Amino acid sequence: MESSLPRSRRLYLLLAIGTQILSLVDFAYTVFGIGRIPGMREGNPFFAVLLGSPWMAAGYKLVVIPAALWAMYHFRARPLARFGLWLCFAVFAYLGVKAAYMLVVYRQYLFA
Repeated sequence: MESSLPRSRRLYLLLAIGTQILSLVDFAYTVFGIGRIPGMREGNPFFAVLLGSPWMAAGYKLVVIPAALWAMYHFRARPLARFGLWLCFAVFAYLGVKAAYMLVVYRQYLFA
C-alpha cells in the first residue's frame, strides 16, 4: 500500500511531527526535573522566564512551536525552511537523549 504523499513531503512531515513530540518530552522532563534534580535549570533564557507561569510555558510548547514547525513544513521548498526543520529535530533529539541519560543518572531524585 503506497502513501499518497510524495516521499520528500512525508519526510518533512515526519520531521515536524517528531520534533513536536520531542519538544513535548523536553517540556515534561524540564517541568518534572526542575526542583527535583540538584542543579537542574532551564538552559533557554527565554523559556526560563516562561516557566514562571506554567500556562505560558505550555502555551508556548503547544502553540508557538507547532506554528513554527508548520511554517517550516509549509515552506519546505525553500532550503532555509528545510534546514530549520532538520536543525530543530536535531536539537530536540539531542535534548531527548540528554533527558534519557539524566533519567538514568538522577532516577533516585526523580522517583523518590
